[in-house]
Amino acid sequence: MEALFPDGEAFGFGLTGNAVSGVTGSGRAEALAERMLGLAQSHRDEIAARYPKVQRRVGGYNLDALIEARPNLAHLLVGSEGTLAATTAVTLKLSRLPTHRVMGVCHFPSFRDAMETTRHIVALDPVAVELVDNNVLVLGADIPLFRTTLADITRGKPNCLLLTEFAGDDLAALKRDLKHLEACMADHGFPDAVVEVVEPARQRSVWEVREACLNIMMSMKGDAKPVSFIEDCAVPLEHLADYTDAVTAVFTKHGTRGTWYAHASVGCLHVRPILDMKQGGDVAKMRAIAEETSELVRRHKGSYSGEHGDGISRSEYIAPLFGPILTRAFETVKDDFDPENQLNPGKIVRPLTMDDRSLFRFKPDYAVTQPMKTALDWSDWGGFGAAAEMCNNTPHPLEHSGEAELVIASALQPPSSAVMRPLG
Repeated sequence: MEALFPDGEAFGFGLTGNAVSGVTGSGRAEALAERMLGLAQSHRDEIAARYPKVQRRVGGYNLDALIEARPNLAHLLVGSEGTLAATTAVTLKLSRLPTHRVMGVCHFPSFRDAMETTRHIVALDPVAVELVDNNVLVLGADIPLFRTTLADITRGKPNCLLLTEFAGDDLAALKRDLKHLEACMADHGFPDAVVEVVEPARQRSVWEVREACLNIMMSMKGDAKPVSFIEDCAVPLEHLADYTDAVTAVFTKHGTRGTWYAHASVGCLHVRPILDMKQGGDVAKMRAIAEETSELVRRHKGSYSGEHGDGISRSEYIAPLFGPILTRAFETVKDDFDPENQLNPGKIVRPLTMDDRSLFRFKPDYAVTQPMKTALDWSDWGGFGAAAEMCNNTPHPLEHSGEAELVIASALQPPSSAVMRPLG
């Protein structure tokens, strides 16, 4: 990685493949690298005890990467969320794309069944096991764009699906993998519960549904929406069923439910409780759910930040999960790179408060768009203002596909118009 210190001085970590020091730049960069390696070595025992042993973990700083036999200093910058340096170039290791892919859509009568079976499916060595939960199945069935695909890959009324993909250069071997998947499902009590998807065009349609899971879930009508703050916790697969049960119980305790999707194969399920963030009471629920979920993650030896980083939502929970010694070590990392705290302050170390409503999209003084006369009927969405609030800042999966956009001309100010993408 090539990067800039806060004052604009250029440096690089890991650029030489660690044949020498893996550091480029001035003596300042060399000295900083030595301090970081020494810091990691001095905390070796704490790192071994505290860092979660899961495939998806992006909490804190990657000091664990610096205690390896041949440490690559670039990994300290990976996942640092712009708090240490401004990255200017990254060199990646690439892998060849496989020649063929096949998919088995596994049906389950309950969410718990899917979570318990995941580790047995993973033992078959698929390249992906992705969850599609009941919320997506129900909401997606009402969206014309996805209705046909869901009808094609589902049989009966499953509670949820696990999209299981195998990939390689031998198509016959991959088809045998699908038979092994069917046998695995039958062995665990789910015979005839796999729909094979071998044709590339059908597979693309299925993955479009999976990629649209967030947009589908955000198409819920009303003020309560799935809210991202415990979004990407990850736990070992052997704990996945108990962990998801416990989190569901937390939601029930606080009078709500959650939406689940994504990477079952690595125990990293994206979960969003359904809350109304315009209401102070639901903001208090958010804090309580975050604290209780953090403790569940710690108890199940997982990572509170699996993929998306700490940011404002999760930085507060670094200290309870990593402990005071590593929390101080993270502060040392930040201070050595950015002594004046100029780069993305309030994230990872010395965090901002996750329920500070002044930082929210809907601040305490937020007022919905005033009622207006429109040419189209928005009553199903609670009015035009409520429809506009359904925007979640996520690009539509078909944004660049050439699909026609829905152009809505407001009767309030003709002939000007506004562009809206299809909901969901």
